[in-house]
Amino acid sequence: MAEDDILYSYEHFHAYLPEKDRFAYDMNKWSLFTWTRPPLFSFRNNRKVVNSLIAKTEMLAAALEERFNKFKGVPEEDIPLHFWGDPGRYEEKLGVTIRETEEFYSGSPNIVFSHPDAFGYLSRGKRKKLGDVKAIEIPYWGRAEDMLKLYNEKF
Repeated sequence: MAEDDILYSYEHFHAYLPEKDRFAYDMNKWSLFTWTRPPLFSFRNNRKVVNSLIAKTEMLAAALEERFNKFKGVPEEDIPLHFWGDPGRYEEKLGVTIRETEEFYSGSPNIVFSHPDAFGYLSRGKRKKLGDVKAIEIPYWGRAEDMLKLYNEKF
């Protein structure tokens, strides 16, 4: 998976390939909230998120098809959308085939931009919490303020 508000390191796509029957999540990711002053990177170690998923195409397609087929014709308000994403995390709650996951850490982190147009902002907004580990600069990417300037130039 690749999302448009993430900067992916080269290692994310080249360092690790999961077993055929598992979804692998790259846990080496830092967030950069566009509203935090001064700009800070923050790290949360405990959450598998679809933006860091590496998976075989066929396995991901099968998991998504199963979700869509199960809820075909169901009114949107009756679909538990908060359990929809992140394959391998919520299958039991959705009542679909349970698939294994594994975690890995690429050599260089990905940067996740949290911004007002992001999916997670709709539910949490600026109440979204920074991770426990914070940094003004990280290897590979540099300073948070410089990354935010680049982000603001593009958007």
